[in-house]
Amino acid sequence: MISIIMSCIWVFISHTLLQGGTELSTLRVAAAAPVDPEIRSSSLEVVLLGSTRHLLLQLSSSKTPAPHPRGASSSSSLGFGGVLTEGILELDGSLSEAQLLQIKTAVEENDDDDEDNSDEGDISTASSSAAAASPGDDVMIQEEIGFAPCPAYLRDAIPAHRNNNSDDTSENMKETSSSCVILVPPLYVREFRWPLSQSQAWLQNVVNSPLLHSKQANSWVEVQSSTILFHSGGPMYPFGAGKYLEHLEQLVPGLALGEKTRVVLDFGCGTGSLSVAMEQRGVTTLCVALSQSEEDGIQLVLERGYPGILTNSFSDSILVRLPYPNQAFDLLHCAACNISSWLNHHDGMLLLEADRILQSGGFFVWTVDVSLQLQSLKEMERQLGRLCWKVVGRAGTVTVWQKPSNVTDVECHLRRDIPVCLTTRHGSGSTVWKVPLQNCIDDDKEGMTTTTVLEENTDWKIRLLNPPRRLWQTVPALGITAAIKEVYLADFNYWVYITDFYVHHFGPRRILEIRNVLDMNAMYGGFAAALALKTPQIHWWVLNVMPIDAPDHLQVIFDRSLIGVYHDWCESLDEYPRSFDLIHASRFFSAPHRCSIRVMVQEIDRLLRPGGFALIRDHKFTVLEVQTIARKLHWKTTIDDMESGPMGTDKLLHCQKTKWS
Repeated sequence: MISIIMSCIWVFISHTLLQGGTELSTLRVAAAAPVDPEIRSSSLEVVLLGSTRHLLLQLSSSKTPAPHPRGASSSSSLGFGGVLTEGILELDGSLSEAQLLQIKTAVEENDDDDEDNSDEGDISTASSSAAAASPGDDVMIQEEIGFAPCPAYLRDAIPAHRNNNSDDTSENMKETSSSCVILVPPLYVREFRWPLSQSQAWLQNVVNSPLLHSKQANSWVEVQSSTILFHSGGPMYPFGAGKYLEHLEQLVPGLALGEKTRVVLDFGCGTGSLSVAMEQRGVTTLCVALSQSEEDGIQLVLERGYPGILTNSFSDSILVRLPYPNQAFDLLHCAACNISSWLNHHDGMLLLEADRILQSGGFFVWTVDVSLQLQSLKEMERQLGRLCWKVVGRAGTVTVWQKPSNVTDVECHLRRDIPVCLTTRHGSGSTVWKVPLQNCIDDDKEGMTTTTVLEENTDWKIRLLNPPRRLWQTVPALGITAAIKEVYLADFNYWVYITDFYVHHFGPRRILEIRNVLDMNAMYGGFAAALALKTPQIHWWVLNVMPIDAPDHLQVIFDRSLIGVYHDWCESLDEYPRSFDLIHASRFFSAPHRCSIRVMVQEIDRLLRPGGFALIRDHKFTVLEVQTIARKLHWKTTIDDMESGPMGTDKLLHCQKTKWS
């Protein structure tokens, strides 16, 4: 009887933590890479979604599935059907001339097909119809997609932010852009392929970038005709960002870039020169710029193919926590950024926020202009002394502090005059998202030992694969340590299989078209982790998003040396339009949200580049609803089976955004 009860509990825990579908099957899997010896020593009986038989058949097949005839039901498991093979779209997402006549005929039948699918629940794998529309054909567009096109001045807009080139207020802009579709600028072209994009971008794609209009950009970029050329440095890196990092490593040998230090937050990052140099050392750098600032070069950073995001957290009217968990980053970097002039404002609250998101034992690198150094440095030392940070390196205009590695037993701990914040869950989405900054410090001693994440893991692969210590803090239950470990490993192996399939069906040519990837519902970060370990290497980076209405695992994602952010998908993400080549959503739309699916699909359309892809894994009825909206946005869509096969309730919707404006 006891064994039966324990078996039931095990199945319930596994089902809950994986957030899987209704059809579960058991599969023995072995670790695909070195992991915790305690895990590898056992033969794991893990619960995965559905049957993997169809998936393994697809992986073993080198043939690309033929396009399904219009109206036919899916017969292939997990095939990408017409989206990748029909050739309707050019590389920039525009419609090929050879297919326009065929599409024009198909558009007339589209409404009838939507009604048939709605009534009968049939899963059609036929490609969606994409109509070519002239930019001035507003009546047809509004009637076809249910949204009016946004005004031209909003084509680089983020609905939640004010547009610097417009007299509209932020509130008016938000109201306008939330009820219309941001169309692709007429002169937009697909970005340069990686790795060419590291050094150049098309001017017409980022013509409204604030940094391009700033005098500070003179030494960072060079415009030649329609091409932007990026230099290797900037005002603070006169000999290039690479030499700057060499100087830092000599100044502080303990940095161990690419080994111990793997995740960096760069405030006011300019054009992303530091990101380029950091990646060459195996470090992922998230660029952060203040919105409405002339130093905002996030569009340029993303166009180059590096992580970047805006923030409103430190604006004059809003002072809230950054959307990251406690102890997220291994290193914080601030070189001649606006934030450096605010560090002594509000009684040091911004430094308290820096302390919150910095790993124990992590570093803070501050490079300041010589004219401001003496005045600012004295105040910085006073404020950071309250936090027990110590100077570990100083030369010229560069100062490096280190946060104590043992947060429970430091010499000055009892001397702190900073009160502890009254929160119940430290650094979780509920205590971070839009929470005002306070003059207090989060007490992170709960669950921490005398060793830190950085001290435990000197090899990034170990850090990526081993279950981090904070994994158990995300699950409010006792006595299920082994179960959580196995579910964590099962999640990773599941995504190893799925990403193998994705790579196989995208093929070498499409792989090169993808660089910027967004995971809307990241869970443990298994999708990003599996991509990071692909052999041969796939040069994709993933921004993992932790929805605030989903179970919170963002601390685990950062502990795995991955990057992510909290977000409410009923609002606009702090990214410019056309920022991502691939958007991935697994079991996201069927979860409860406070807004409609239509609103969230519209946001995907805003974030996706023309010619870019969206992969939606969800329940078949949810997938049908998303497909209906996607078709009206003129996306090219196909639905296929998932691991559970043709009779399963879960389906895969793969889409490609078209350039129809």
